[in-house]
Amino acid sequence: MGKTVKHNNLLSFKKAQEGDYKKMSFVCRGCTMRGREQIWQGFISSIAGKWDQENDNSYMTLEEEPENRYDPNAIMVVCRGEFFGTMGYVGKEYTKAVKEVLDRCECYRLDMEDDKGCGNREINLVLIWK
Repeated sequence: MGKTVKHNNLLSFKKAQEGDYKKMSFVCRGCTMRGREQIWQGFISSIAGKWDQENDNSYMTLEEEPENRYDPNAIMVVCRGEFFGTMGYVGKEYTKAVKEVLDRCECYRLDMEDDKGCGNREINLVLIWK
């Protein structure tokens, strides 16, 4: 049985030297399933007004889930830190592009495009990488 693949995340990103960063927007789906809206609300409250500060209480990371019975290419969006848990999944139409970024980037950061989507089934996220 395969393990979830974890990638360099926000902690590495914060330590990275200034440089050229690339960005890609994508949709996170399933954000209200199985009580996930509570994780989103907790995440928003833990970073409220503090985006891009040195010490976030919570952050998002991406984890490949090859053992997913519905889609072996699935990528989970997971909250770490003060709040913890699966927040949703990268939209299927974005999975290939996101995997390509994760395979070649040194480190990445995941942010919400804005906090207005919180509570919706789909939330727009932006992947920033170096």
